[in-house]
Amino acid sequence: MTRRNIRVGIVGAGIIGASVAYHLARRGIEVCVFERGAGPAVGTTGKSFGWVNTLFVDPADARVFSLRRAAVEEYERLAAELPGAFRDASRGSLLWKATPGETENLFRTFRNAGLDVELIAGAELARREPFLRSVPPCALSSPKDIALQPPALAATLLAAAVERGAKLFTNTQVISLCASDGAVTGLVTASEAIAFDLVVLAAGPWTEELLRPLGLSFGLLISPALLLRYCSDRRLLSHIVKSPELEVRQLPDNAMIVARSLKDPLPDAGAIDVMGREMLRRIRALVMDSERIGFEAGVIGQRPMFPDELPRTGHAAGCKGLYLAIGHPGVILAPLLGRLAASEIAGGAAPW
Repeated sequence: MTRRNIRVGIVGAGIIGASVAYHLARRGIEVCVFERGAGPAVGTTGKSFGWVNTLFVDPADARVFSLRRAAVEEYERLAAELPGAFRDASRGSLLWKATPGETENLFRTFRNAGLDVELIAGAELARREPFLRSVPPCALSSPKDIALQPPALAATLLAAAVERGAKLFTNTQVISLCASDGAVTGLVTASEAIAFDLVVLAAGPWTEELLRPLGLSFGLLISPALLLRYCSDRRLLSHIVKSPELEVRQLPDNAMIVARSLKDPLPDAGAIDVMGREMLRRIRALVMDSERIGFEAGVIGQRPMFPDELPRTGHAAGCKGLYLAIGHPGVILAPLLGRLAASEIAGGAAPW
């Protein structure tokens, strides 16, 4: 059996699982994707802000920074392959810190690291975002950043995989993995056991519950984040905007979303409503003509990550037949991880 003739089962139809499926199917490898939800990206991916950038990694952390930078650059390749996937995407972010000095220091740090960033004056910021109510003296511009809709991208990747022969099973929860003599041989759904030559775990925060019966654990941590959605009847922002008070972007349908990290204990519905209204106050303080913006809802996403901030993509140590494809930020990393995973599964070199 050649590596191309293997049969691969992928657990999870979030953006990483979708990317692995797409890149495997492009190589002619038989792929089946299993998703517990009614469609792609109903888990963590569907609760993601969708900002593709390299601005939240310290360049001094060379491994993480170089990986993140390569992942952002990988989007150019994917956009050339699947231009329709980026029809609603936009470019560019604007960021400033509490003081001009901090913003200038951030600019120098990233410029010295080789990123394509600009330091723009307040007047230029006001020209680019004319509805800003209060304009700082300067801001960092990152023109190549991408704002996209992660669920739409995951769905497009899976559709492209299906066109190339992959099979997608929704509303199909993988209950456990089949194992024999220390090797994974397939997976079990509510209705049947299915044999595979390789099982790819791209199940995000649900990964550990599938590994536990095998006596495996890879130190996965869960970091919750809140995504808040607001209705708006007009276009007020053209870029992703990150101020000291707020991280906000406007979607193609004019809705606005705000991202915010959380700590335990997680907020209940009442607390989410309070946070949503506080962020609404901040939006109105940031943007003019925003009185008709209204808070709609907030959802909590469970982000899977590891203490070293690196993903886990590769054959699982000590368990033949099992491949891991997990990491944060999944939206940023997905195109790169998918391509590297498919290459290794097809017989190429390990990603790292």
